Amino acid sequence: MQHTSRIVSTTVLVGILAAGVAAQAQTDERSGAAGATRARADAVQHDEDFIQFAAMSSLAEVEIGRMAQTQATNPEVKQYAAQLVMDHTQATQRLKQTVGSSSATLPTELDAKHREAMQKLKGLSGAAFDREFVKMMVDDHREAVDRFASAAGVRANETATGPAGGGSRDRSAAAGGGSQTDTRGTTGTTGSSTSGAASGTTSGSGGASGTASGNAGSSASGASGGAAGGATSGAAASSTGAGSRTGSAGTGASGISPGVQQFAAATLPTLQTHLRMAEQLSSRLK
Repeated sequence: MQHTSRIVSTTVLVGILAAGVAAQAQTDERSGAAGATRARADAVQHDEDFIQFAAMSSLAEVEIGRMAQTQATNPEVKQYAAQLVMDHTQATQRLKQTVGSSSATLPTELDAKHREAMQKLKGLSGAAFDREFVKMMVDDHREAVDRFASAAGVRANETATGPAGGGSRDRSAAAGGGSQTDTRGTTGTTGSSTSGAASGTTSGSGGASGTASGNAGSSASGASGGAAGGATSGAAASSTGAGSRTGSAGTGASGISPGVQQFAAATLPTLQTHLRMAEQLSSRLK
């Protein structure tokens, strides 16, 4: 009788522990899902902010570059302006391809900041125009290089394949960070779940063996150990899975989605070249 009572008590304890594990797993699952939703929302906002900046930047360089082609007097400045118009027109086309159907939201008119800049240039002529135009291009491209480098997941003086102006250190992982994060998240979830199931099964078998032997103490200890082992490992598996899913919302280290990140990485070297050319022109025009 006493032996049977112990078995019943152990069974009840196992049931309570199992219910607690299930509740914890559901809580972790909901928490992981909420985290993933927040991460996706953040990624969308990061994408939108960068896309708007990139579109406005290219639009401004094309408009101001066209003005410089007609108003500049220095042949080098005119040539530089023509290069800006061509490169930024191409960049705008690539950006439209990257964002797809969302391209309808891209700006088609200059914002107040760039309208003011153009108005200032309209009042200048000759060497004064050349100097002010080049100064604007230095300032604008320094900001653009910083923003594009951040979106690409590299330093401002680097490209996706290495330091700007030399070197070959491979940085392609930065531009494709989103897919790597997803892969690690999936692996982590599977591995943790398997580990939890294996641990619970092994410990539970120990409990069953104790019951079969007729040793009530071993039975209670084995069953409790099996439940506790399974509960702990199961909770750990659930938490790991939720954490992996939260961290893999399809974004790279910069918080930008892979497609937009690749656009930034591909465009960055051109902006760095524009900046170097503007700095060199600025030195010669002083």
